[in-house]
Amino acid sequence: MEFINGVILIEAVKSMPIWLQITAYFVTLAIFILDIYITVKVSRSIAEGEFLKPIVAEVLGVALLVTAGAFAKGEIGGDYFKVPNGLYRVTVTAETDMTEFQDTYEIVDYKDGVYTIKVRE
Repeated sequence: MEFINGVILIEAVKSMPIWLQITAYFVTLAIFILDIYITVKVSRSIAEGEFLKPIVAEVLGVALLVTAGAFAKGEIGGDYFKVPNGLYRVTVTAETDMTEFQDTYEIVDYKDGVYTIKVRE
């Protein structure tokens, strides 16, 4: 993507597709329900005298739940699952014509000298 004179690209904004987010949330919900089931079984097993197997199952269940939750939130997976969404984070220099800038780009956000923009069509 080429920008007008004086606009400096910092990064192209990427995000997880919505269908993947929804799927990840449902998988996390299923794992949460499974973890509740495991917790109930662990409680019964501990009451019956077993100790090691139920605790290992509970720790693995919680670890799986935390991992699934982090993936659903987008913390795990890095940029592998993220795709460009048409937004760009840019800075502008003094030589930028702000009228042309506002005519060419839609300003979505501004924070600390960094504009998040979308190209007008």
